[in-house]
Amino acid sequence: EHGRKFAEAGIPFYVCPGTSAWCSLAGRTSNALGNLLNAAENGLKHGATGYLNTDWGDNGHWQPLPASYLGFAAGAAYSWALDANRSLSLVDALNRFAFADPSDISGRIAYDLGEMYQFFGGRLHNGSPFFRIYTQPLETLRDNPEWNVPMFMQALERIDQIMAPLEFNLIQRPDAPLLIEELELAAWLMRHACQRAIAVLAVDPAQQAQARHGVEADFQTLTSEYSRIWLLRNRPGGLSDSLAKLGKHL
Repeated sequence: EHGRKFAEAGIPFYVCPGTSAWCSLAGRTSNALGNLLNAAENGLKHGATGYLNTDWGDNGHWQPLPASYLGFAAGAAYSWALDANRSLSLVDALNRFAFADPSDISGRIAYDLGEMYQFFGGRLHNGSPFFRIYTQPLETLRDNPEWNVPMFMQALERIDQIMAPLEFNLIQRPDAPLLIEELELAAWLMRHACQRAIAVLAVDPAQQAQARHGVEADFQTLTSEYSRIWLLRNRPGGLSDSLAKLGKHL
């Protein structure tokens, strides 16, 4: 819609899609691919002069860098040669070009973790349910009638299934140990979100109290690791603000 208007007005323009990693913890795979592909198609259709792929860190930038690799790869492929790459296997591309992993493990993990935002059904604007659990008072989780303890237990199992092959990776990049830690951190953040939800949604008071105690203990360890991993790749600026947002509604 906007491309057509710019073209009709004779104004040069770029299309500016994004990786959809913000507000997600581990990315939003299908949303990213749809957004990036749409931009390439309509940029070509309406004569855009460029394709600017964007990556953001709203509300604390909790997602680690590998959460954006899928969006980087897809944006590069679609903008450079759309027809040739329209049916590109992003898992294969991630393994080969992003992770340098001949085991074909890391790319699959990044792709599948990014699809977990759809696990609970429905659609949230500009974010994943896992992320939103951190950004609202926990008591409000009871306002969603479709959310329950078994659902979050199943989500925990699915995250574990996705992450299980990681120990067999063959990443050949110099920062391989850090990439592994970052993927593990993304999964940990998602698990902790599930644990927060279980602590609130548990019906039995004793179970709820036990779950809440476990959440608080896990959060202390999680934030310590979060800080350590943050500082391995990022500047200190923003870390304290990010941590404060992460624990605001605990």
